[in-house]
Amino acid sequence: YHLYDFSPVTMARLMGLAGFSAVETIIGGHTRPAHRLSRWATSGFGHLAQILWALSRGRWLVPGVSKTTLACK
Repeated sequence: YHLYDFSPVTMARLMGLAGFSAVETIIGGHTRPAHRLSRWATSGFGHLAQILWALSRGRWLVPGVSKTTLACK
């Protein structure tokens, strides 16, 4: 678990201040908790998040889903 779930806008701003450029956040994948119900919920919400991300052209991001931020320096 993470203590904070930063938005892509916040990550891009902070990475820019640190000298990084071409910052991109992508979503995808999900964690594999030990309990079956938790795995089902994580998988379902992960897929829902990917669908909403795609339909909104990257404007809607569901908190708590797996995100990766890539940047060049």
